[in-house]
Amino acid sequence: AAAAAAPAADAAGASGSGRSGPVRELSQPAQAQLQQWLLADPPVLLQACLHGAARLFPSLPDSIVQVFAVERSVGRLVRYCVEHEIAETESDNTLLRNNWRSTRILSVLARAISPHYLVNVLGPMVRDVRANPQLYNLQQDTDKLRRRSERAVAELLQSTLERLLTTLGSVPPLMRVILYELRCAIAVQLPTLEDRGLRAFFFLRYLCPAMTAPVEYGLAEEDLSPQALGSLAAISKIMMNVALGQVFGGNGNGNGNGN
Repeated sequence: AAAAAAPAADAAGASGSGRSGPVRELSQPAQAQLQQWLLADPPVLLQACLHGAARLFPSLPDSIVQVFAVERSVGRLVRYCVEHEIAETESDNTLLRNNWRSTRILSVLARAISPHYLVNVLGPMVRDVRANPQLYNLQQDTDKLRRRSERAVAELLQSTLERLLTTLGSVPPLMRVILYELRCAIAVQLPTLEDRGLRAFFFLRYLCPAMTAPVEYGLAEEDLSPQALGSLAAISKIMMNVALGQVFGGNGNGNGNGN
């Protein structure tokens, strides 16, 4: 598609339109062709990306999301990826846990459209851990220090969950679309997992990855220390297990006192 559209983009650029970006510079016939490929039933372009050698092109999900966003076809993209994810789910324990290309596209899409929301919700947590990583380190040498860290982590998680509740009104509209499509698909095919599926995507695929990669997700401008990253990783596991109603061991391998 890119190769076929390149001459049209060059011609549009040479005409002095002053617009930038390969999709916006396409001629009208080329835009119509791209739209047809995107919205075909089945969507040929998206299927090629989902079933192709995407591991050789790690930026592919980002590119597909950008193309669909420009073409105002995000709703169709979300619906297709959700249907693909549910169809590939083999058991209750694998829902949204496999690294399908469709799941990765949904994760990239959620991340791309809501950076400010992530900063508002998780920014204070990242700053606190960065300022005092030892306080939130659950692998302490003495019982006294371990209990102090457990209390600090519990308070940090409580404040973050309270911030989630107070910012419900600012959840980005497109995130609401993703959760709505997930809920509809799960309710039909896996009705007993409806709530669990929503929590799994929101925490497992959205909040927790941001906690473990704060620079990549725009939560920090500079790299954190290894100790701070380790503390954030342990806290993210606790948050994930809280969301799914499970129990977690505080030292990161299930043998600690973080429950």
